[in-house]
Amino acid sequence: MCGGHWVPEMIDMAGGVNCFGDKETGSFRLDWEAVVESQPEMIILMLCGYYGAALRWRICPSWRRNQAGTTCRTVRHHQIFAMDAGA
Repeated sequence: MCGGHWVPEMIDMAGGVNCFGDKETGSFRLDWEAVVESQPEMIILMLCGYYGAALRWRICPSWRRNQAGTTCRTVRHHQIFAMDAGA
């Protein structure tokens, strides 16, 4: 799911550009291929119920092995970050 509602506003405040979702449309499902096609400079993961350490050790390595992950420059350049969901 992409970040919607308040997340796009946080991205704007940080000077970033949100590739998916906005305050009006909210969150929605998207697949990794859409993420790769958008050629993001950075990916920040904030999965509900996960803390940063759990994401780094469980989710991120498996995505790097995924075909979509291996073709994404963001992953190749280690610009994928895991945040505590409650942060």
